[in-house]
Amino acid sequence: MKQPFIALCTILFATLFTTQNSIAQTNISGSIYSDTTLTKANSPYIITDDLVIFQGAELTLEPGVTIKYNLNKKIVLRGTLVAEGTSTDSIKFTNNTGDNTTTYSCFKLENSNANIKQKLSMNYCIVEYSLEVFDQVSGKYGTIAISNSTFRQNKNVSSNTISHDTVYISNTSFLNNNYCFAGGSYAEVNNCEFRNNYIAANACRIDSCVFIENVRGAGANYIKNSLFYNNKTAISTTYGPGTYITNNEISYNDTGIWIQAGFNHQSPQFKENKICHNNTWNIYYSYNNNIPLDNNCWCTNDSVKIRATIRDGYIDNSNGLISFTYNDTCTIISTPPTTGINNVAGNTINTKLYPNPTYGNTILEYSYNRNEQYTVTIKTITGKTIYIQRYISNGKVTLPTNNLPAGIYIIQLQDSKQVLATEKLAVQ
Repeated sequence: MKQPFIALCTILFATLFTTQNSIAQTNISGSIYSDTTLTKANSPYIITDDLVIFQGAELTLEPGVTIKYNLNKKIVLRGTLVAEGTSTDSIKFTNNTGDNTTTYSCFKLENSNANIKQKLSMNYCIVEYSLEVFDQVSGKYGTIAISNSTFRQNKNVSSNTISHDTVYISNTSFLNNNYCFAGGSYAEVNNCEFRNNYIAANACRIDSCVFIENVRGAGANYIKNSLFYNNKTAISTTYGPGTYITNNEISYNDTGIWIQAGFNHQSPQFKENKICHNNTWNIYYSYNNNIPLDNNCWCTNDSVKIRATIRDGYIDNSNGLISFTYNDTCTIISTPPTTGINNVAGNTINTKLYPNPTYGNTILEYSYNRNEQYTVTIKTITGKTIYIQRYISNGKVTLPTNNLPAGIYIIQLQDSKQVLATEKLAVQ
């Protein structure tokens, strides 16, 4: 009977070990058994040894907190972590080496108890230089929600499939990572940017995203309203039950769509895509059934030219044949989008955009010259201009965003000579 009593005492009286030093940083390690808040005033926090958040406990990070990890250290998450920054005061997770080496695992997810729902919530966060941001061991039950955040220069964001009940990622950028997001059975990825990753997004539902300059873009069967430009392989997918590939633009990649399997007795939604001007193949097909690809735009109505961009059984007789129809009403981009969903560095004046995110109209305030007139432009995430207001002579303008569809938009401010500021706006 003594052993359980000793264990219980350990749980009840163990504390979170911190030490404050002379350079205004807080060393942190050990265990969190009850709700705890890390404040901006005591930031940055240095993870000197593994920090374990137990089931039933919640760790909250205030806006402006920075978490720095020593070599090979991590946060072990069995309970709840809430990291809710703001558009002007984000939360950062980074290494403690002061350089760009990947030296730590950000979160190790552990929870195999179906009756205790694990939760990880991140909003306006920056995660950089991690070996593995989400290292899942047994974290099956609960919710991961990520929004308005940036994952950059990590070795892997998640190289394993995250099998939580719900994984929802929105308005987030994945930049210069190796293996970016492996996905999950219930993962939804909306209004995100994937740029210059080795592998971008797999095994999830993708809506209104941008994929640019990745080696492999999206490996998924549900992709809609998204742009793929200048990737090595833009989309890897199958043609069969559950396939929903529609209203995407796939242009100027090496290979547009690699269809790895095809089941012609099914009726997938594979239509109304713009599949044009990919460098090697618009379609690379590697399965032995014949399949149709009807009602897509090939940017030409010349069937000979379309056929020349499809690699199927006519080129390699181990594969089946693809039949196609076309519509010639689509338009295509002639140049890549110049911005993603991130704010662009190098603004030459101070700006304030609010509310952001917005459910209605939006106000842009900026420092201004009374002798100058300004122009404000609203663009979609793909670079299409949808609103222009000219001849503005003050430092405050109300933008009519109340009727815009939900998504990410780019707001640009310019004078008569140059673009002065570029900001990201989330419309909900």
